[in-house]
Amino acid sequence: MTFNPDSDLQREVAGQPDDWLGVVARARELADALPAAGSRAAVVGCGTSFFMAQAYAALREQAGQGETDAFAASEHRLDRSYDAVLVITRSGTTTEVIDVLTSLRGRHGPVSIATAGWTTWAPGEVPAGLAEQVRGTGAHCESRDVDPLAELVRVHRLCLLKARRSDLDPDHPRHLTRSVILPPATARG
Repeated sequence: MTFNPDSDLQREVAGQPDDWLGVVARARELADALPAAGSRAAVVGCGTSFFMAQAYAALREQAGQGETDAFAASEHRLDRSYDAVLVITRSGTTTEVIDVLTSLRGRHGPVSIATAGWTTWAPGEVPAGLAEQVRGTGAHCESRDVDPLAELVRVHRLCLLKARRSDLDPDHPRHLTRSVILPPATARG
């Protein structure tokens, strides 16, 4: 496998600004899908979508639309009483967001790159059993007590750098039986 400078991951990271502009352009069209005024709402997102969830929650409360809590998808508290739950996802494929939508059935990210002699990096709290699953592949599971959202961009940049240096394709990780590849942002419209 050789490094692909036009990888899906590279396009995904570079396409984020245009994706968010597209969301803004459709805001009025999608207004009826948002929690009703006065309802108690939870907003869930991952990565940049979590920051958007935080901004949405703050603005909704400031506008007097109702109590609103924002959660990172991996740290949600949806067991609390909410009238509405809004899930924000730019790609629709983020593992933690999919987990929220399917009752947290599992994660594949760290295991997908794990192999003997390698290290996986799991920012933030590691789900029960995941470190053991990673170690079962022969890899080391690294986890630090830092803000996982702040580490996400560094992880992606490290992945691209290591793929380039090792002449690997970041769009075809090892140990996955399937992978979600999104069409370029312009095709998603």
